[in-house]
Amino acid sequence: MGGNLDTIRCGIGADLLSLDGGILLFEENHGLGMVDRQLTQLMRSGLLNGLRGVAVGQITGFEDDRSNGWTVA
Repeated sequence: MGGNLDTIRCGIGADLLSLDGGILLFEENHGLGMVDRQLTQLMRSGLLNGLRGVAVGQITGFEDDRSNGWTVA
């Protein structure tokens, strides 16, 4: 299952997603702070429990000096 990270995050509490045993594919275009917040919220919600793997698509917003060398990895 996958898509835009913010769209996946919006599924929390909506009983629309089950990632148990699955692979999460995501991409995002809002930079480091947004990616960190969204992944943290997904982890704390328990939605990522049982996840078998993660595939990361295109992540934009790390190209400028504000990222201070940080990457999604």
